[in-house]
This record gives sequence, C-alpha cells and structure tokens, in this order.
Amino acid sequence: MNRILLLFILTCLGRVGAEVRLCGLQTEDLNLKPENNPYIIAGDVVIGKRTLWNVNPGVVFKIDRAAACTSETMPLEPEEKNGLFAIYVKGSFQCAGSSDKRIVFEPLHSEKNRVVWYGLVFDGVKEGNVRLQYVDISGAFCAVTLRDCSPVIRNCVLRKNQTAISCGPGCQSEIFNNNIVYNFSTGVLNRQSAPKLYNNLIAWNLIGIWSDVLSDLDIAYNDFWANHDMNFMECPPKYGMICQVNGRKDSCDYKSNLFIDPVLAGSPAYTDSLRKDVHVPTDTAKADVADRRLSRRLVETRPITPQHQEAPESTPHQPWQLSRYSRLINAGHPKKAYYDTDGTPNDIGVTGASEYISK
Repeated sequence: MNRILLLFILTCLGRVGAEVRLCGLQTEDLNLKPENNPYIIAGDVVIGKRTLWNVNPGVVFKIDRAAACTSETMPLEPEEKNGLFAIYVKGSFQCAGSSDKRIVFEPLHSEKNRVVWYGLVFDGVKEGNVRLQYVDISGAFCAVTLRDCSPVIRNCVLRKNQTAISCGPGCQSEIFNNNIVYNFSTGVLNRQSAPKLYNNLIAWNLIGIWSDVLSDLDIAYNDFWANHDMNFMECPPKYGMICQVNGRKDSCDYKSNLFIDPVLAGSPAYTDSLRKDVHVPTDTAKADVADRRLSRRLVETRPITPQHQEAPESTPHQPWQLSRYSRLINAGHPKKAYYDTDGTPNDIGVTGASEYISK
C-alpha cells in the first residue's frame, strides 16, 4: 500500500504544477519544491528514522480534513490526536524558508479560528536533523511539539493555533525571533524542559508562557503584549516583575523582557503615533501640548539607521514589519550572533536577526 502511494507521490513530483497529496509512512527521501505547490496533507504522515524531507523556500502545505489513507505506525495515541492529522518526524526534516520565500502550513479550506490538524511533532530527532526557520504555521492543535530533541526554531510565525509550541522532557531548544501570536490557548507550553526563548513577540494569546514552575527555562529580551489572561503562568515569579530599564530606557523585568505595544506598521498604534508626531506635516493648526511632548520623545529616541529611516511608511508594508515608532527595534539580545542583517542590534520579532545566522 505504502509503495504504491510513494510511487504516486514521486510521479506527481516530476510534473510541474501537479497537485501532490501526501500521507502514510514515508521511507524514501523527498525534495519538495515550490513549483509543485500546493502539497496536500491528506492523512497522518510519518517520516521514518532514515528518511529525509528537504523542504525548499516557498513551499506551501495545505492540510485537508478528508483522509486519503491512515498510518498504522503513527506513534501518537488516538485520544491524544483527537482525530486530527499529524506530521510526525523521526528522521530528518530540513524546513528552511527565507524572508521573501516563507514556507507555509495552513488549512486547505479557510476555517476561521478553527483547529483542523494536529501539527508538527518532532520526537527524538538527532541534533542537526531538523531546521525550522522562516515558516508560517496556522490552524493546528499544537503547531510544533518537541519531545526529547532540541531543534532551533527561528523567524517563524505561529498564529491561530490552540498552542504554538509545546516543549516536553529533554527539550533544550533555542527559540528566537518568532511571532507567537493570536493562539487560542498558550503561546509556549513547557513541561520538564529547559528551552531558551529570546527576541520573540508573544502577543494576543490567551496565555503567553505556561510552564511547570520547576523547569529551568530562560526567557529574555522578548516582548509580551495583550495576552488575554496572563503573560506567565506557573513560571518563576521574577518573570514579569518590572525592576529595571533597558539600554533604550524602557521598563523591563530582570531578563530584559518588555511589555509594550509593538507598534507594527499600519496598526492603530502606528496611526496614533503618526498623529502625535510633530515632525509630520498636518492640517491641524493647533496641537495638544502633551501630545507634542510625547511625540517629540518618540521621534528623538527612534532608531537612526538608514534602513529604518528609509522604510516607506505610506506604502503597503511587509507582514509584521515594525514601524519607526516601535520600541522593539534594536531591543533584542545584545549578543552579536543575533544582530540584524544591517549590522545593528537585534529587532524583537520575526523581522529581526540575520537571515544567514548559523544556529
């Protein structure tokens, strides 16, 4: 059964523009290319221990709810999966997009605010066998589940999932410069693990990070904003307690985490900042003195790098782009390994860090 399915997949991969449906146990290497988009996930997928999936920039996966096959080797328990499809990885999964050619996992049919698949599950994979960067994942019960492995997760947008990332026993992943936003339950769920979370925008979730009190996780230089119930649940108590200011004079906790509006380009906060900016021409003859003082502070403290000055604010912006008023610019981890492509300190969120950083 699986050999017939594999032959069908390989035949489809040879035809440009053909719809490729994937499900079942995968025992042969695959090189997935964007010219064959979309790749339809039509059932549970299990990538075997000696199998490589190389996912090239620009590839789009669509998750269908109608099963084309079932896998008798799916390691997840049926009650855990709750009837949802999963992509379960035991082998090698090289999923590395780029800033202009992101890799996408999303439902085949638009279903607003609904979970339609289980997500990506990495279980016991060897170091270096997984890359997950410049990837967008939505509509999953848990976008990324990590068990007994520690892949780097960077520059991903994990939105409108039940949970974005679940770190289980044995996980020490470095998770940086991601946007973990609009998830229905939890941004990061942590159990008996020690991940490092740097430079992430964790916003508009029900709970930002939910841990188990005892885990030795490291949460630093992130921005938490508008998480409905709380930013930290069962995390060490020092997190979230404002006790100092960072290098840009913004209030933060002891790990330099911020708790401010990211002021994304085109957002209401951006529009409000623009309205208060005395350096922008206006038809209003008089302006409120307090607003002028605030806007003067905003303008005087904004980054002065050419890249940020020359960004066209009035034209359509890249998704998740920080506006010139954002306090997240240059506010990430000061280590040079995290510097942005233009050589300036890290910008918190998915647009920060160098595209070719080696992690």
